[in-house]
Order: sequence, then structure tokens, then C-alpha cells
Amino acid sequence: MAAAGVAACFGSGVAEADDWPTARLGERAHWDAAYDAATGQRFIPAQLIVPGAWDGRRAADNPPGNFVDGGGDRWSGPREDIEPLTGRRVQSYRRERKNKREGTVAQSFALREQGDGIGRIRDSRFGGLECAGEIKFPVGLWREGETRRNEYRCALTGKPPEGRVNTITIEKIDFPCRGVPHCLQFTWVHESERQGKLDDRRYVFAPGVGEILAERR
Repeated sequence: MAAAGVAACFGSGVAEADDWPTARLGERAHWDAAYDAATGQRFIPAQLIVPGAWDGRRAADNPPGNFVDGGGDRWSGPREDIEPLTGRRVQSYRRERKNKREGTVAQSFALREQGDGIGRIRDSRFGGLECAGEIKFPVGLWREGETRRNEYRCALTGKPPEGRVNTITIEKIDFPCRGVPHCLQFTWVHESERQGKLDDRRYVFAPGVGEILAERR
């Protein structure tokens, strides 16, 4: 997302306490308390991924979201849904985009059962894809420098499920970016047991905006 989009959240873009948009993000003190500098650990609320007001509760929840992320994808939700591979009842978000290379792409994302990430349960690409247990975006308790290996399953339409792995590394867990405090930077490597590495990206998220950077490495 353009720098102006971040600055718009905070007026001048300077992260002074008086500039914090409490009505939109919740109390600044909640976001401050989520990070322990001594241990490098932070509770990452879902409201960082799906921009919204956070009340400070360390709970896995599904904030309302109707916004366009830094890549131009439109999000909406949550709504009652079923995780196709497991039959688990979930609250899902729909993410849509349209471009010349891919045409129209529609995906559904849901909070993982373990409460440690948000990932795809459906993807319209590749002839149709269904997944269970993916972490695309980390939430919950994570530590700076930590790497987690996320093993899960996906199935292409008409084919049996196969194993997939996402490796998430937290590069910067709580830092100011473009004048906005409490940003998050991590890398995400996506592999399948059949095809090997499929994707490798770096993401940055900021309160009130969500994704501001998604770059291939």
C-alpha cells in the first residue's frame, strides 16, 4: 500500500500518542502491552491482519472486515462457513482480486483451529483448491526470530489431499514502520510434497491498515 495510505490512519503519520486513532484501533495501551521487549514475545491480535479495534483480550477471534489490502485484494466477512476438508464450522473471510495474469481470484480464509494463524480453506486457482490447517498470517503468541514449520493438507479438485508445508519466520515482531507503531514483518515459504517450493514472500502488516508489503524474495 502507498505510504499515504498509512499516513492517512494517523494524520501526519507520526506515531505520537496523541495521534493514535483510538476509535478505530482501540486503546494504544492494549497494543503496547501485547509486546514484551525482554523476551521478544508478542501477542499478535487478529485485528492486525484484519484491521480493526482491539480490546486487548488475548483471544482467538474474528473481527469484522471489509477493506482492501496492500495488494489491492478486497476482503469481506466474517461469515458462517464450513472448512471443506474437515467439515469444521468456521468463520471465514472472502478475499477477491482481478488482474490480467490471473483473471478473477476468490479465496476463503479462516482462523486455524489451534488459534495461531489465519490461512486458506479455499482457493479458486489451479482448477480449485481446498486446504485445512494452513497458516498464511500468524496470530496469537509468537517470538521475534522464531521459525515455525506449519504442516497441513490441500486437495485439488478431483484429486486426493497432499501434504504441504509453510515455514514462517518472524523477522521483526514489533517495530515502527512509516511512522506507525506495532508493525509486524515475517517471511513465508510455501512448499508441496509433490512440487517442492511454490512461493517465498516477505510481509509487513501495520495497525489500522493490515498488509502494507507483500514482496517475492
